[in-house]
Amino acid sequence: MSTLFEFSALPYRSLKPSERERFENALDIQYFASGHTVIAAGAPHHALLILNKGLIAEEENSEVLTVYSELETINSKALLNETAQQQWVAIDDSIVFSIPRELILELIRSNPQFGAYFYQDIAVRMTSLAHQAPEENELQALLLAPVTAAYIQPVKWLSADASILDAAHRMQSEHCTAVLIKNAEHIGIFTQRDLRDFVISELPARSTAIANYAHYRLHSVADDEPIHAAMLLMTKHTISRVIVRRADGALGILEQVDLLAFLTQHSHLIQSQIERAVSIDELAQAWSHVDQLIRQQQRQGVKVTLIADTMRELHRKLLAKTWQLLAPAEISANVCLLCLGSEGRGEQILANDQDNALIIADGFSHPDLAAICAAFNHALIRFGYPPCPGQIMVNNPYWRRSESEFKILLDEWQVQTHRENMLHLAIWLDAYPVYGNKALFARLRDYFYQSLVEK
Repeated sequence: MSTLFEFSALPYRSLKPSERERFENALDIQYFASGHTVIAAGAPHHALLILNKGLIAEEENSEVLTVYSELETINSKALLNETAQQQWVAIDDSIVFSIPRELILELIRSNPQFGAYFYQDIAVRMTSLAHQAPEENELQALLLAPVTAAYIQPVKWLSADASILDAAHRMQSEHCTAVLIKNAEHIGIFTQRDLRDFVISELPARSTAIANYAHYRLHSVADDEPIHAAMLLMTKHTISRVIVRRADGALGILEQVDLLAFLTQHSHLIQSQIERAVSIDELAQAWSHVDQLIRQQQRQGVKVTLIADTMRELHRKLLAKTWQLLAPAEISANVCLLCLGSEGRGEQILANDQDNALIIADGFSHPDLAAICAAFNHALIRFGYPPCPGQIMVNNPYWRRSESEFKILLDEWQVQTHRENMLHLAIWLDAYPVYGNKALFARLRDYFYQSLVEK
């Protein structure tokens, strides 16, 4: 029997020998060049796609939702729908395994352990995980960890007289799926599902009170209870979130997807937490799972280069989100945040010292810019990235200049070729624009390359 496909990864190692043979007999290989569409939005799902090599992004309305790397199934959830809701695009040249949809559906029906991974139901998925050999996972330890070890979404409160429209605006601005209200002595919850059901009713959202549509029978766990207590509540009551409480009230909300993120530690779920974060505290909590992700991928035999690729994308998203949380849009539109050196090359797996710079549009100034840059570097220290010994950071005015000032500096580095300038030039060559007005960097890059040609 062929060994083209690696069956050691979950959930494919749960397939029986006869099922593996059917799987490989139906297997096809497809190649997608960088930038090409893998699955178009609205296209029918004819096959399950598993990434063998490269990087593929899942997008919606031109926004990247998830980045998939080696041995990840890129359309497992969408497989249960006949057409794609999002689109998938190759970031790098990518090789993809393709297996007919009908065969996968047959295997799902005949092999419950295999099928569990294609459904969001926690009870089914955890039953499947529990049947793995003890040496293959750390399930028991994870289930006994306190619920606060997982990502807990901060509570978003609304007043009892708030409208449905107020709730919709809050969910959109805070990137959350539920809000809480206090109505007299009772606490209620209003979720995206409630919002969907309300829209179908066609009642006026601006004049309808949220209190009339909230649910007041809440399910909760104490902050020191184990993960499995939250899992059992979700399973028993067929719910997708529980309230995490402490002595002085509600601590936050544990979502089903975040519980699964804690148990599986997939990179795209950490990415989702980064994108949803609305504070530096939430970013720090999301980033705290990264070391565990690296260890898991290493144990699973993922190539170091692929781990580095995953970490590069997560790290750049972390930098961008950190700046976005600290700087108002007015500033971000007039600056470009760069990562330099090994950060710019994307070579870091474990946290190394910082290397970053900021290009400022000519003529732009803001009284809070220096303080924001200091807060940015301080936040990265909190995330585990120590300050650069050479002070190559945005809190150093030398690396925080206008576009014209950087042009002068680039000329100086090329003319005065002593050791420090050569080091700075080498660091600049690895620059990568992370956030802000990237045209500022593009013009400087073109200016630098043109100056080399002229010399």
